[in-house]
Amino acid sequence: MALIIEDGSIVAGADSYQSLADARTDAANRGLTLDANDVIAEAQLRQGYYYLTSNYERVIQGFRVSPNQTGMMPRNYMEAYGFPVANTAIPVAFKQSQVNAAAIVASGADMNAAQTGQDLASFNVDGVYSESYRTDSRTVLVPKIASIDQLLFPYTKAGANALNGTGGLYREEMGYL
Repeated sequence: MALIIEDGSIVAGADSYQSLADARTDAANRGLTLDANDVIAEAQLRQGYYYLTSNYERVIQGFRVSPNQTGMMPRNYMEAYGFPVANTAIPVAFKQSQVNAAAIVASGADMNAAQTGQDLASFNVDGVYSESYRTDSRTVLVPKIASIDQLLFPYTKAGANALNGTGGLYREEMGYL
């Protein structure tokens, strides 16, 4: 099934910010690899698209243009580097971030892992500090991708505050009620 490209006009059923051909060019230019099989590479791009939405939308400035859009872009009230971002735009950083996530999937990472962290077995504060974990517990499986954090930082709430000289995040942006 071919990718449905979100171009900023709220495309029904969109599942990518760029075509497979553009994604392959971007990946090659930046030394990344997508699967050689087009069907698999498209699935990797879809996973990247939804990974960005599920893991970054809460920290990105502004809000969706429409309740009908499938991803986090386009957005109202977003700026980067001191300039407003049009609410019909998909900045290059989002396209590159999608390719980065797809390349991580191509390398074997499971972006849909359900485990959220190690399970605490015991906790002790008797004099010092101690904790132990269940032997069958694992660490977080959903990867944190530093290159995506760096690409999207100027579009985040923290990035906007840092770049305009007012500091970083405040409790209002952290979900405190």
